[in-house]
Amino acid sequence: MNVSVAVAEQVRDYLVDGVVVNAINLPSVSIEMAERIAPYLLLAERMGSLHGQLAEGDAPTEVTVEYHGEAAELEDTRPVSAAVLKGLLSSFFDAPVNAVNAESIASERGVRLVEVRERASSAFASSLTVRLSGPTGGHVISGAVFGRATVRLVRLDDFYFEAIPEGNILILNNKDVPGVVGRVGALLGEANINISGVVLGSVDGEAVSFFHVDDPLDAAQLESLRALPEITGARMVCL
Repeated sequence: MNVSVAVAEQVRDYLVDGVVVNAINLPSVSIEMAERIAPYLLLAERMGSLHGQLAEGDAPTEVTVEYHGEAAELEDTRPVSAAVLKGLLSSFFDAPVNAVNAESIASERGVRLVEVRERASSAFASSLTVRLSGPTGGHVISGAVFGRATVRLVRLDDFYFEAIPEGNILILNNKDVPGVVGRVGALLGEANINISGVVLGSVDGEAVSFFHVDDPLDAAQLESLRALPEITGARMVCL
């Protein structure tokens, strides 16, 4: 009975938190490390999923996962890198991708995984950066872990901000001029779409805006946004 309970608890921990203990075909972690690594697994999969949903064209040929600060001190980063691949490759391939088969699917499809550890902290005490390389290029996305369990997206290409990697997110590229948030808010209001939060990042007269919304926008609503003169790009993602 004790063995049955232990197995059930381990399956629960994987399904709920993505924590894998005592696996045969996946890097295993101790109970203490499992608690420490859990927020990184969540952040890594959401970053991979965001990359996949923003990507244009074919799957990348190389995925680089950079570990900065405290993240670089993790005993084994392979489960975290596998979580990145799981989130990313699910957007490109029909085969079900999970923490167990993510690395093998990447290898079979010609996607090379590169890990980089940088123990010196960047702007954050503990952060991850994921870069894609391929025929069509790719974005640079960074995320940070604050405290024991708080995770945030903190960078998209040249833009820095602090966004919760969760739910329906309308991502806009726009000119950094007055009135953009108001115009977007009015359009979403007319569509009866509630905005639960907004974060912004700007540089050199350009900006990226993350609108957290209760419901995803359809294709026609996205086209209406793109028609606004201040908007240079609009994408809908779900994390």
